[in-house]
Amino acid sequence: MPRDSKSATRSAVIALALALPTGVLAQETPTVTPHASSALPAPKAADVLDKATDFLAAALFQTDKPADPPAALAAATVAIQNAISALGERYDATARLSAALQDVLAAPTPADALALVRDRVRPVHADLAFRPTIEAPIPPGWPAFTPINEIEIKSYPTYRVAFTTKKPMLFKESRNFWTLFNHISSRNIPMTAPVEMPLIVASQGEISEDGMGFLYPDMNTGKLGQADDGAVTVVDVAPITVVNIGVRGKSSDARIAKAHEKLVVWLAANKDRYVAAGNPRVMGWNGPSTSDRDAYTEVQIPIKPR
Repeated sequence: MPRDSKSATRSAVIALALALPTGVLAQETPTVTPHASSALPAPKAADVLDKATDFLAAALFQTDKPADPPAALAAATVAIQNAISALGERYDATARLSAALQDVLAAPTPADALALVRDRVRPVHADLAFRPTIEAPIPPGWPAFTPINEIEIKSYPTYRVAFTTKKPMLFKESRNFWTLFNHISSRNIPMTAPVEMPLIVASQGEISEDGMGFLYPDMNTGKLGQADDGAVTVVDVAPITVVNIGVRGKSSDARIAKAHEKLVVWLAANKDRYVAAGNPRVMGWNGPSTSDRDAYTEVQIPIKPR
């Protein structure tokens, strides 16, 4: 397409977009299926996430064989802008959507722009729409889940946990799970979520598992100290603040290393405010029967104010 035609197309799209009032798509698009509920508390901003997810669903709807591509692109542009406004600057998804929108508006044709909307918005929509599948009770006062690929600071209350400190290969099937499962089963203690896995980071950056912990349902269950001939130690973990990232899928070497690296970068960018205050850890929320697509994992580094 000649340069003048490209410029005219972009100008027409932008004009159409600006002509549509904010929020108009809420009345023009199909009803979005409500998110499935779970036992894990929703973030305080859950309504913001839902609103942004619905706007992005509206944008994606416009890419489905539109009869009028320029008008569809204008509507999709408004929907993305509405999602950005709903999210504000708190979420990493805002930056991802802003970058995508710039590329969309720079596309040579409406068809190319709509293809970019489809390719760039779909993963952000999937991240914001994801809700964890919770398969076991959660200790009282546990904080809300963190959206996928988002980083946030979370504070945890005191909780009781049974640890075993064998050190198998990272995130592989091991005796740790069965050691802890036998421990709670023999005491009629219910299984809870999540499963905690402390990590060790070597000087070369390699990450290895440093045991495993099963959370007790409350502070009145069981008793502290060593059990099962020293194979398990029950402790109360003091209140802790962490920087946390939500990860879709089960624990794996590659996923945990990638998520940990993002947290390290975050700490470097916020070094004037926070400093690491302990070894990283993984919170695994799902068992082997949950599909990788539906599984939820958190990677965390304890922090304290500088």
